Amino acid sequence: MHITGKICAWVLVVLVIGAVMLTGQAINVRNSWLAKADTLSEANAKKKESVTKKEAELKQLVADRALLMRSYGRPFAAKSVTVSNPEAGMINVDLGTRDGLQVVSAEAPPVLYGFFIPQNGPSRYIGPFQVTDLRDSNSVMQFNKFPRAGDIQTWQQGAWRFWQRVPTQFNNRYENQWNSLISADERLTQAIKLDEVVTAQQARSNEQIAERVDELKGGDKLPTAEDLPPEDLEGLVKTLSNAESARNLVLINVDQLRRDIHAAQEKLQSLLDQSRQLVEKLPQPSVDTVAN
Repeated sequence: MHITGKICAWVLVVLVIGAVMLTGQAINVRNSWLAKADTLSEANAKKKESVTKKEAELKQLVADRALLMRSYGRPFAAKSVTVSNPEAGMINVDLGTRDGLQVVSAEAPPVLYGFFIPQNGPSRYIGPFQVTDLRDSNSVMQFNKFPRAGDIQTWQQGAWRFWQRVPTQFNNRYENQWNSLISADERLTQAIKLDEVVTAQQARSNEQIAERVDELKGGDKLPTAEDLPPEDLEGLVKTLSNAESARNLVLINVDQLRRDIHAAQEKLQSLLDQSRQLVEKLPQPSVDTVAN
C-alpha cells in the first residue's frame, strides 16, 4: 500500500474514533435534555394544576370580595384609634378626607360601623359611629348609641376597620341584642335601687328591733331621767322580774301571816276548849238556887 493510503487509513481511523466519541457525547446530551424535558413537563403539569387551583381561589376571592362590598360597602382601615371622651363615647381616628371619607350633608354626617382588629383572632364588632369632625388626616367619631355603663372601658385602642354599612339581618340582630341589654340594665338598676330600699328598711327594722330589745332587756340607749317609770329606765323584763320578786315576797309574807293566823286560831280554839272544860268542872248551882 502506498504511504498516502496508509496515512488516509490512520486519519480515517482517528476520525471514526472521534466520531464515535462525539456521537456518545451527543447521545448523552440528548438523554440529559430529554430527562430535563420530562422533569420540566412534570413540573409544568404540577404548576399548571397549582395555577388552576390558584385561579379558582382567586375567582372565589374576587366573588367573595364583591359580595362583601355589596353587603358592607367600602372599608376604611384605621391604624390608630383612641378614646377621647369615654362619657360621650367619642374616639379619635387617623382617617380623614385623604382616605376617602366625605361629608355629603352637614345635617346628616356619615355613619360608619367599627370593628376592632386584634393581632390574633377574629375581629370584634363595636357598633355604629357618627363622624362629628372630619379633617384631612384624622377625624372625631361619636358612638351612635347611648353608651352602657362600663361598655366603653372594654374598647381597645389600636387598629380598627370601619365599613360603610352592615347587612340588614346582622344589624337587626345587633339592635335586638342591644335593646335586650338596655332592658337588662334597667332591670338591674331597678333591682339595685330596690335592694338599697330593702337594705335601708332592714337597717331601720334592725334598729327598731334593737330598741324593742333594749326596752325589754334594758340597755345603754334607754333614758336616764329619774322621773320616768322603772320600765322605761331598766327595761320591761327587769321591771317585771323585780315586780314578780316583790310579789313573791308579799306572797311569802301573806302565807306566813296566814300560817300565823291559823296558828292563832288553833291556839284560840284550844283556849276556848280549855275554858269550856274548866267551866264544866266548876260546881253547878242547884235548881232552887237558880229559882230564887
